[in-house]
Amino acid sequence: MAIIKISITGIKAIHVNYLSFICGLMQLGIFENPDIFIDTPPNTFDEITQFISKYNSTHSDFTMGGINQKHVYEMARTAILDCMLNFAPYIDKIAKGDTTILSLTSLPTTGNSNDSTGFILEGKVPKNVAGTPGNTGVIKTTCTVYGKRAMYLAILVADNPLPEGITTSIDGQFMLPPNIANYYLSTNGKRNKTFVNIPTNRFYWLYYVVISGGYVSGYSVGKKVSAGA
Repeated sequence: MAIIKISITGIKAIHVNYLSFICGLMQLGIFENPDIFIDTPPNTFDEITQFISKYNSTHSDFTMGGINQKHVYEMARTAILDCMLNFAPYIDKIAKGDTTILSLTSLPTTGNSNDSTGFILEGKVPKNVAGTPGNTGVIKTTCTVYGKRAMYLAILVADNPLPEGITTSIDGQFMLPPNIANYYLSTNGKRNKTFVNIPTNRFYWLYYVVISGGYVSGYSVGKKVSAGA
């Protein structure tokens, strides 16, 4: 059986919105456990902080439409990726396949084919959400299978879709507009869900998110649904 290691491919696949978050978790996991990570690391704590800070500022400027920031942003992205990639052999040498030690770094590992945590880090969201009316006040919902070890959360938002720019954060903070009159959550982790006691005189927008490995995906594309009358 192959020894589990930090995945180079997995690091390179981390979604640009999550790079600084994952790098920060790696930083804390390593430097808060000096009894485990006893060898001299490729970068100091302060150097990693600078990589993260530079990436966050240039990424923000670039995504806000600052095309002139593209070159600086790409340099910052390369720097933060190289930082994590340089830590991979350092971590592997210490861990020797120990998944507990590997998990301290929060970096993707090998052997996780079809793994939901990896999909979340790549920025993938649940697909093909659907809702069908059941008995009076009932909506049955589902989405495509996301991956292994996935827990599903669904939300019904009354009347209007979520506005553009409303997001979740990878560590589980949900942003919702303050003017939502009614919404319903299903947090049981199941992919196939049943909402009950839903008013039948209005439409709802259905969204799914996935939870895996302590991370939360973004919202799926919304689907307009209604309850059985």
